[in-house]
Amino acid sequence: MGTKTTKKMITGPEALWLEKIKAFVPGRDQAHIIEPGRYRIALDTETTGVNLFHGCKPYFVSTVDSEKVVRCWEWPVDPTTREPIIPYNELHEISEFLLIGPKAFEEEQLCDACGEPLGSMICESLPHHEDNWITDPVCTVCGHHHKPPAVILHNAKFDMRAMSTVGIKLPEWEDVFCTHIASHVVDSRGPHGLKPLCMDRYEIEDDDQEMLKAKTNAARSLAQIEGVITFTNGVQNPGGKWRIANPGDPHFPSKIRAPKDGWWTHDTWLPKAVALAKGYPETHPFHWVAKRYAAQDAERTYVLSQDLFQEIEEAGLVEQYEWRRSLLKATYDMEEHGITIHVPRIEQMIEEHSIKAEEEANKCKKLCKRPDINLASPKQIQEVLYGGNNAIGDGDLEKINGFALMPLLRTKDGYAVDKDTLNTLLESMKHEVEKVNDDPGGYDPEEAGRIIDAHDFIESLLLSRKYTKSVDYMESYLRAGLDPSPKIENKVRILPEWLRLHPNFNVAETATTRFSSNDPNAQNISKKEGSNIRYVFGPLEGREWYSIDYSNVELRIFAQASGDQSLIDAFAAGESVHLIFCRNLWPELYEECLREGKSFKDVYASTYYQWAKNGTFSLIYGAGEEKADKTYHLKGAYNDIRRKMPLIDSFMQEKKNEARELGYVTTLGGYRLKVPHNMPHVPVNYFVQGTAGWCIVKSMVRIHKYLQKYPQHQNIMTIHDELVFDFPIDKRNDRIIRDIADIMVYSGDELGVHTPVEVKRIKESWADGETLKW
Repeated sequence: MGTKTTKKMITGPEALWLEKIKAFVPGRDQAHIIEPGRYRIALDTETTGVNLFHGCKPYFVSTVDSEKVVRCWEWPVDPTTREPIIPYNELHEISEFLLIGPKAFEEEQLCDACGEPLGSMICESLPHHEDNWITDPVCTVCGHHHKPPAVILHNAKFDMRAMSTVGIKLPEWEDVFCTHIASHVVDSRGPHGLKPLCMDRYEIEDDDQEMLKAKTNAARSLAQIEGVITFTNGVQNPGGKWRIANPGDPHFPSKIRAPKDGWWTHDTWLPKAVALAKGYPETHPFHWVAKRYAAQDAERTYVLSQDLFQEIEEAGLVEQYEWRRSLLKATYDMEEHGITIHVPRIEQMIEEHSIKAEEEANKCKKLCKRPDINLASPKQIQEVLYGGNNAIGDGDLEKINGFALMPLLRTKDGYAVDKDTLNTLLESMKHEVEKVNDDPGGYDPEEAGRIIDAHDFIESLLLSRKYTKSVDYMESYLRAGLDPSPKIENKVRILPEWLRLHPNFNVAETATTRFSSNDPNAQNISKKEGSNIRYVFGPLEGREWYSIDYSNVELRIFAQASGDQSLIDAFAAGESVHLIFCRNLWPELYEECLREGKSFKDVYASTYYQWAKNGTFSLIYGAGEEKADKTYHLKGAYNDIRRKMPLIDSFMQEKKNEARELGYVTTLGGYRLKVPHNMPHVPVNYFVQGTAGWCIVKSMVRIHKYLQKYPQHQNIMTIHDELVFDFPIDKRNDRIIRDIADIMVYSGDELGVHTPVEVKRIKESWADGETLKW
């Protein structure tokens, strides 16, 4: 039951502030990303690992500027702690360079407090103010305020956070420009990594990376000979000399096994450390291999910025780029605040889901009569499902005693047994299982048993996998959660009641405008019944969460863009659009319900209505005739929809033609999403997903600006079409959250799509929100 709140007319400064925020459009009528003639600095950092919230820090900063001058700052790393040893004066030097450009190097900087050279041994030994930074860049010649340099980064959030961990004074975000985002605006499906981009565009080889990899692995081997520091459950074990990257190290909580590219990527500081420890001559590659690599990355970033920014300007996409750039600060602050999780609830769910996973696994073993089967082995699952089928032409598999099912898809390793394939198999068997149950005498008992056992095996296998994956996610939360006051007792980490996660939200890593997330993944937090992981998330004492979720935003975009009036009218009347598809596909059943005064949705909730819902989304996601008919559970459904709803058919064909002719589709809002020629099924999906993601992008940027008036109120998460907020308990919250909801609705309305939202207040668990209405 929702709580009704009274909506008051907001007047005065608050109303003016809200209208100003809603009118904000970055980059409007802006011809250039960076003004011609402005001093530019491309910067790159090399770090002791990517988990900056868990202790990794930069040990190398390299820059290339408008004068094509390369500058490098490299610091030794303590091999027992992985802590860079950084002179204070060099932090000051970098900070001033980013603020005033090359003037920072023109004369010796003196400390305002003691008069000694800043960062000298005398200066650092005296008790005076720590922060002696230039804060107001005024030209000493003309006396006017000049714009700070444009600081160009390839992964702006990462490099900014890396510099912050060692005390470098950061440039303002309005002075920070990102080539990673620019690469997505130019080509949403192209490579976005720095080296792949340069290889693709300029055929610049990554030999510097290959050399660094070889030397780092050699250094790791030398370190292992002398003894490596290890950890168990985050607690350091006795012994060891070198703290090289390994599973269990608190710096890498998300890495329980070797990263895809290998552990060397977290130890690029090591060759220099080994060279210093062993007294290698300066000419030895261990001394300079990281420097060569880092300096070339800064050069790559500078060259890329010139070309990418020019392409964006020539294509008239500066506003789209500026929206994405404005999102950097919003997501940076979101990551800094983090998300609170309740440890006792996590431990409870881990225990419950582990038991359920084992129960379903035991059912599988009993059904297939293989008590020693490894359910994590694709090969063994193939044997159970497809073994004994004489029609598949696989002699070895045919000899194995299995359920003899017909495989749906061949892979390089045999036959598919992934989640989607198993769900399709399960769905295809339901009708046959119903026939067996309705008429058991019509089947040979052995054949009937095989059909039912195969069906039940797949069902239990999927459940076992689901519960196991849920446990994996929650254990990753415990590893990644930050504890402000960690405690160790008897060499065991004692977990507090609450931990805070700091996921990375990737702004430009999907083929559309949607987010992805990692360390840990905050985009796949299940809310399905039976595995609702949202239960473990919630606010701390004295705070409350709010969630605002767009209502059916993808379908609304699809309806509005297609121009189908029946869908548009259904949304306007607050009715289910899926019933329109039901009426078109099963007219006799629909009319029967009308005559009897029954709700089609209620009568056929788990069958025709659900099938229509699934089928319609399959159309949006690019399903062809065969796939759509299967999803609708009706032969000819795909063509029926195209014939009876011609505007939908025209819209889908229009998007396919646009993609074929231009190589991309343009979302509402003007963002271009590339469509490969070999993917003719995705244009509608990209258009819809891209427009929905654009609503979220604009909302987040505007909300971030709005909340600057309320520094204790924070947007903490974006997940699909939902934003989550963490507020102190405050009598102003009803007005603030109402304003935020208004901003979200407006961000869709201005694209021509009415996008209502559902608002919930969360007092304890994200799984149990209270719906607010006004």
